[in-house]
Amino acid sequence: MGKPQLQTQIPAPSSGLKTLQKLPSSQSGLTFIEEMPGGKGLEFIQQGANSGLKVVQEVSASSGVQMIPLPSGSNIIVLQMPANSQGIKVIQLPSFSSASSPSASSANPDDVVKETPSPEPVDKEANKPMPAETPDQKKDKDTDLSQMALIPAGDFMMGSPSGKGNSDEHPQHKVWVSAFYMDKYLVTFDQYDKFCEATGRDPAQDNGWGRGKNPVINIKWGDADAYCRWAGKRLPTEAEWEKAARGGTDTSYFFGEDPGQLKDYAWYADNSNDRVQPVGQKKPNPYGLYDIVGNVWEWVNDYYGQSYYDESPAQNPPGPAGGEYRVLRGGSWNINADYLESAHRGMDEPDHQDTSDGCRCAKSR
Repeated sequence: MGKPQLQTQIPAPSSGLKTLQKLPSSQSGLTFIEEMPGGKGLEFIQQGANSGLKVVQEVSASSGVQMIPLPSGSNIIVLQMPANSQGIKVIQLPSFSSASSPSASSANPDDVVKETPSPEPVDKEANKPMPAETPDQKKDKDTDLSQMALIPAGDFMMGSPSGKGNSDEHPQHKVWVSAFYMDKYLVTFDQYDKFCEATGRDPAQDNGWGRGKNPVINIKWGDADAYCRWAGKRLPTEAEWEKAARGGTDTSYFFGEDPGQLKDYAWYADNSNDRVQPVGQKKPNPYGLYDIVGNVWEWVNDYYGQSYYDESPAQNPPGPAGGEYRVLRGGSWNINADYLESAHRGMDEPDHQDTSDGCRCAKSR
């Protein structure tokens, strides 16, 4: 996104507000361009949709904000980063009439000051710059949260209890995961094809099964990772995936212990007709996630470590620091019920692509 074209510039002192501009063809709000000492803080704030302010930031550290809503009326909001970079200072100025252009002196930082706590740490990898996006792509991404489920913070028992599951699912251990969002649906060909068109990437092959609302298949780990970043999201960690898949339960399946119920929730070897099926046709899990088991395996962010559970941290485990394989979760259209248990772990070489491999994205809260 480019900077807005300035129509009115007002000299300002060496610190604080640099430029004050009336928005073109608008009767309310102002655009502020602010330069903070040392290049820290916000670069500029631009009016967005829905009578709000969209904050576009250039921050030396990973902290900061991306959106601040404009209150009803025509108040101006100026954001500043304090010198100690802890939290964000919000200075809200009184209303004014947009008929006349206010002066820089009206921006009195002593009017109203509110302090907010420091934001939670943000995944630096997930905030790498994305390719330029078209208005249609941006509109799609603005509605992402309506297609995502909030997975609440809390702990759960990860892995299988003694006497059940495979060796790499042991020991079962308590893990605490911060709140995050997870896609309700698997990434579809419709979505992935837009990504390929926008980035010049070769489209994934559909194996003759059709595209549209079918889950995307034949993608490598790097393809899944790149798509999620382009969409403004990220791949979930393995711990996040299992917490989301369990939906607050501690049974073998999120619906209980009886695999006979799988036909209501998943496409797998017994009912898939030997192919993927369009997303969202089966019942969701308790968190509202569709096809969280079956249909396609889902790439997650973690490297695979067979004995990682022996050393996994108790809070937000990131997975091993490296490895030969990446983790896949959830099972697929061509496997039996045992592979669809919430604790089951899959893995493959990250450059491998298959008709049973796809993904869904997560987003930090």
